[in-house]
Amino acid sequence: MNSEVIWPSLTAIIVLGLTSLLKQGFDIAFGNESDRLALLSFKAMNTCSVIRNRKLMYLDLSSSNLTGSIPASLGNLSSLDTLILRYNNLEGSIPQDLGQLEQMRKVLLEVNTLPGTIPSSIYNLSTLLFLGQAANQLQDSLPPDLGITLLRLRLLAVGGNSFTCHLPSTVVNASLLSWLDITKNKFTGQLPNNRGSLSYLIQVRVGNKNLESNDLSFPTSLTNCTILQVLVIGHNHFRGYLPESISNLFNKVNILSLRHNEIRGFIPSGISNLASLVNFDSGNNLLSGHIPSTIGMLQDLQLLNLESNKLLGPIPSSLGNLSNLYSIYLYNNHLSGSIPSSIGDIQSLQILNLQ
Repeated sequence: MNSEVIWPSLTAIIVLGLTSLLKQGFDIAFGNESDRLALLSFKAMNTCSVIRNRKLMYLDLSSSNLTGSIPASLGNLSSLDTLILRYNNLEGSIPQDLGQLEQMRKVLLEVNTLPGTIPSSIYNLSTLLFLGQAANQLQDSLPPDLGITLLRLRLLAVGGNSFTCHLPSTVVNASLLSWLDITKNKFTGQLPNNRGSLSYLIQVRVGNKNLESNDLSFPTSLTNCTILQVLVIGHNHFRGYLPESISNLFNKVNILSLRHNEIRGFIPSGISNLASLVNFDSGNNLLSGHIPSTIGMLQDLQLLNLESNKLLGPIPSSLGNLSNLYSIYLYNNHLSGSIPSSIGDIQSLQILNLQ
């Protein structure tokens, strides 16, 4: 059988999404058409004529077990505005030709094995809203004018690669940015302060190994991010004192991870203001003082990690009020007294590490 799919009616398709169809079954999705649609169960992108359809606007082939490289011919699909190829086994360089697609709004290529760099032409796509390249093998630096050329950017996800240099200060110019993920890279230097520009941030993940700051100016610069839900700044070299004001910064945040830094000071009693908090991880820092009893007011809390700090005093009995708590890590501190009997009443608790 010829490896190329021959189906004349494909020239009329302008939207193609085959996400996980093989898992669901063609019969369920398409009934009597499943025999013909089964021809689209291809293993490499260049084995299907649909990608030569210049009218194609939307192409989603995520989780399709694709191998090989991304065809440069995709750059000829002048109507294409969405390209989603994540969760495959694609390799080879990202084609420079994708930068020719002047209508492009989404380029999502996460979780493949793509090496090399993001083509400079992609950074010039002024229409781009979503740029997802996380969990590949990219080695690159982000252009200094990223937040100017991609002014409309909503998502920047490049975590899990080997990006180097600084996060460009111009990123704060992309005022509509809602998702920033640069975790597990080799970025260095300081993060740019928000300066009130990024008010739509929902998730911020900047856990690296080489970012540094002598204060906590970056997280405290997020004061106007009233819809922020996730803040992960762990595994860096952030220094300074945890401000009392952090209790008022993120009243909708559900994940707050400060772990593996050099943060000093007390856990503020006003932490109870973070009523949506599910995951609070400040392990491996230099925090001191007592664990505030007001933590027991965080009814949604599931994980509490304060291990490897300089905390002292008793474990607050108010932790027994946290009916959703499943993990408590308090080891390697200077805590004293007995384990509160109320902790035994937490039926959801699976891990209690006091060591």
